[in-house]
Amino acid sequence: MKRVYANSVIEVVDLDDVASGERAIEFCDPSNTDLCFAVVIPEGASWSEATVSLAPRCPEISVAFMLWAIDVAREIFEGK
Repeated sequence: MKRVYANSVIEVVDLDDVASGERAIEFCDPSNTDLCFAVVIPEGASWSEATVSLAPRCPEISVAFMLWAIDVAREIFEGK
């Protein structure tokens, strides 16, 4: 799915990892392939146990973008 943040179209992918049981909601900016990270929820865990995983090539992410993405991930996780 695509979401818009500050005039950028962000690819948002909701993945269930069958091997580990984790759910990952990934955010990538197609115009900047270095900007990619995921909110990861362990199998059977609640939202309070979610973590953020940055792609190794991602040098930094603005706080505003991270907060926006976390809100989007929470909406997706909670099915809103």
